[in-house]
Amino acid sequence: MTFKESDLQGRNYFHCLLPVPPTTNSLFATNWKTKKRFKSKGYEDWEVEALRAFTSQFPHGYPTIKGRAHAHFRFHFSADHKRDIANFEKAITDFLVNMDVIEDDCLIDRMVLERAEKGNGVYVTIFEEGA
Repeated sequence: MTFKESDLQGRNYFHCLLPVPPTTNSLFATNWKTKKRFKSKGYEDWEVEALRAFTSQFPHGYPTIKGRAHAHFRFHFSADHKRDIANFEKAITDFLVNMDVIEDDCLIDRMVLERAEKGNGVYVTIFEEGA
């Protein structure tokens, strides 16, 4: 089921455009000597780019979603590579938690991941559950 504008009627919502993140498989690396995991350079670079995109869209603050929520991610990839779009969600939801847009990603009860026409970015819409 696809997200519709009517889903937002009477609800608090958040909408933004973020860069396409690295896949979940490449977010963390491991130091095999210490057995500790750490953010990969690609993930750190994406976080900086995402923060830049985010703050440029919301220079005077942004809405926050409290409690249970629905999420819609519309992915615009720049090339026709084979991609499992489910592997791109985690970095985005963690970023939104870190930015206090949502309280916790475990509160997302419904998530729609959609591949869209070619482009470069992810349109993110989060809206509160119920009305």
